[in-house]
Amino acid sequence: RNDEFQFETYFAQVLKNGQEYKGEWTVYQMNHDLTDEHGFPRFQRAKRTLKVISKGSKDIFDPNAEWRVDGERLIHTEAAVAEDEGDPAIEWLEDADAEKSPETELSKLAAEAYKMEQEIMAKKYWPEPMTSFDFRGQQGNMCVGNAYTICSSVAMNDDGDDCEGPFSELRTELGIQSDQMRFRIKLDYGISDEDSKEAFPPLNLKSLVVCRESMDLWPRDSKRLSAVDGSSSESLFGAPGASGGLYDPPPVGSEEQSGRYMMMDLDGGATLLFPYTLDQDPDAFDGNGWVTSLDWTPGRIRYQVDRKVEGGKNLMCLRSLELSEVQGVDADTYRPKDGGADMRQY
Repeated sequence: RNDEFQFETYFAQVLKNGQEYKGEWTVYQMNHDLTDEHGFPRFQRAKRTLKVISKGSKDIFDPNAEWRVDGERLIHTEAAVAEDEGDPAIEWLEDADAEKSPETELSKLAAEAYKMEQEIMAKKYWPEPMTSFDFRGQQGNMCVGNAYTICSSVAMNDDGDDCEGPFSELRTELGIQSDQMRFRIKLDYGISDEDSKEAFPPLNLKSLVVCRESMDLWPRDSKRLSAVDGSSSESLFGAPGASGGLYDPPPVGSEEQSGRYMMMDLDGGATLLFPYTLDQDPDAFDGNGWVTSLDWTPGRIRYQVDRKVEGGKNLMCLRSLELSEVQGVDADTYRPKDGGADMRQY
């Protein structure tokens, strides 16, 4: 009963049996109507960083269940908190905009920023409620080592399997934990209005959220930046990008399919590989699946987690969740040279 083991592990290792995580969330909005010189959609980074408290709890909804875990469910809570100081209207602006915008424009932008915050916080990246049945692979939820992934979706059609598309919305989360720290990514995909009449419309990335968190205290709290735990700030907010890029670049399909991917270097020594458009057509790319990879070195160990899913209508279904671990100082010496290959499955 691997689903029960995964359920218990997720609550104990990811949600830490209900303890709080306090974090700073960096929000990126993607504009598919504007492209850069390479033809990739443009990202717009919100100037203001959200401060969010996250926690999970376990609820017993059926005390008479034959198997204890079958009568339990997990509840996720994520709540943004008010800024301690500063003008939120200005914090959400790029510096150049702040210099040329009149006060009325600042008020308008502040209202838009608040609306954006509400929209970001309203989105759920997990099934609600989450039960042990949600850890059977096809729902997209799994743990491996100190890494995990979760998923939620909205199907275009009410009939059929809840885990089978095509979908109008698809949200995935991928994270790595280390001691008191957690580094996770939220990816929100959706179809456009002009594609909504298609049988298998593509899912375009709408927003990407980078969550840098620590347990009980805020990541930049002076108590955390002590002599004992002084590395946490550098591990979460230090120089961008993993050394040399992804430690073990995964296979991304044909040249055409690989063109649907982007790579981002993130503060805290992390690198992220992700598709900015997901095809739902079962015939697209011969049914080849998709992968999202996160590489992070929070201390002496370097981690890379790969979330690999099926293609076509089965975008929720996990093929595998793979975790690589290597001593950071030895990463270049032992870097795989297979040109991108899947891990062996036993």
